[in-house]
Amino acid sequence: AGEKVLVAVSGGVDSMALLTVLLKLPIRLDLAVFHLNHRLRPEAEAEAEMVRSYALANAVPCYTERLADAWYACKGKSSLQVAAREVRYRLMAATADRRGYTKIALGHQADDQAETVLMRFLTGAGPDGLAGIPPVRQRYVRPLLEVGRQEIVAYARRMNVQCAEDASNQKPVYLRNRLRRDLLPFLEKEYQPALRGRLRETATICREWKAVMDGRVEAVLRDWGLVRPDGRLTPNADGGYLMPVAAWREQAPAVQRLLFRRLFFSLAPGDCDLEFVHSEAVLGLLAGPDGKRINLPGGLLADRQERALWLGSATARAD
Repeated sequence: AGEKVLVAVSGGVDSMALLTVLLKLPIRLDLAVFHLNHRLRPEAEAEAEMVRSYALANAVPCYTERLADAWYACKGKSSLQVAAREVRYRLMAATADRRGYTKIALGHQADDQAETVLMRFLTGAGPDGLAGIPPVRQRYVRPLLEVGRQEIVAYARRMNVQCAEDASNQKPVYLRNRLRRDLLPFLEKEYQPALRGRLRETATICREWKAVMDGRVEAVLRDWGLVRPDGRLTPNADGGYLMPVAAWREQAPAVQRLLFRRLFFSLAPGDCDLEFVHSEAVLGLLAGPDGKRINLPGGLLADRQERALWLGSATARAD
């Protein structure tokens, strides 16, 4: 009760329903709206005004950001969607910090969760990926994550909430759209009518598994002296990590792999990704002789020397 919550509102039915629900909760939240006008579609200006008007009608502050031409000029077309998402999160966090909001509420819902799990399965993922969208991650909360799209649409109609329809959600060029429009309905019709529920259950099981394994990994890293009191990892003076190979190999294979992922993602650029082949190569490096090294995504390097493995920027070990 009384918490300051910044609500991310795009103008679509999910986020507009989320704002409406939060306004009606009896715990009297201190709400504000964040809207980012990506300027990706002709309707963007009208949608921004719709969100602002709805917030104003409900006496809720509305903070709107608008991407400038200069931002688009420096972004490649292939990464535009990813880049827009990253800048949205960055601006949301900055607004919350500046205005003193302790939580950021997002409109992801149950169908988003099912689509995410299926998409990650098809493109390749372990339990981390199959854990899907977390209900709570630091200050980000997703109150509608257990509520399906049909129920949300019915609620918005019943409450006469004006919403915008993003036409890009129907474009088959995006994998998620094809899953939503074609693959999920086909699988439900031909194989498993309750598929969305089964996918959400998979995400729950994997999140529970991840919580346990994260604890084991954290304990090992603390034993190695790599974790600061605030929980963050501590690189060496050269910006990398030096780990004992023997102690690493004592761990179960799953823990070995997760140790590598945790260390890698603490160093890698935000848009970097790992594949199975990369962690498999590092596990092979641990089992092999000294003097071997492998290049990794994001300009990182794993170097096996004198019963230790060093992980860091390849430029720091350039010969």
